[in-house]
Amino acid sequence: MTPQTSALGSLLLSQRVIVLDGATGTELERRGVAINDSKLWSAKLLLTDEGRGALQDVHAAYYEAGADICTTATYQANLTGFLDEGVSPADVGPLFVQGVELCDAARRAFWARECGRREEEADSASAPRRRPLVAYSCGAYGASLADGSEFTGRPKNAHVLSQAVLKVGDYLRKTQETTRTR
Repeated sequence: MTPQTSALGSLLLSQRVIVLDGATGTELERRGVAINDSKLWSAKLLLTDEGRGALQDVHAAYYEAGADICTTATYQANLTGFLDEGVSPADVGPLFVQGVELCDAARRAFWARECGRREEEADSASAPRRRPLVAYSCGAYGASLADGSEFTGRPKNAHVLSQAVLKVGDYLRKTQETTRTR
């Protein structure tokens, strides 16, 4: 895809300045939402209706404040973190997609409400504002360890990945055993 045909390329070519959203976790904490009690940080909010609502509200606020691009609350999302929160391995993948869907829903609502435009009108040259974008936030493996090793390249707990694989294996074995005994 060339810059001229991608949504990001089109935005970059049409505007001299691109406004990104702010620190989602910081804004959530400012609003009284606790995120530092989990290795998942703001991604833990994907696990509850109330949390998903808070995430969508923050994304909407950034679009309303003028953000051209909002990032999903998935930087710290990872298999081990979700397993530690009691999520089954089969349910982890959809949570990553849900992070994108929440941000996109906020964008679509903003676009319809504030700009009165339909999606198909979003990229016309005469539009007073270009349609904002959603960027998927994907943290480094070190970020999933929640020990700062994404900055050093030296995980303090290198065994975590093998533990995650073992947890998934244990879960799958238990699931297969339960299925066989039914």
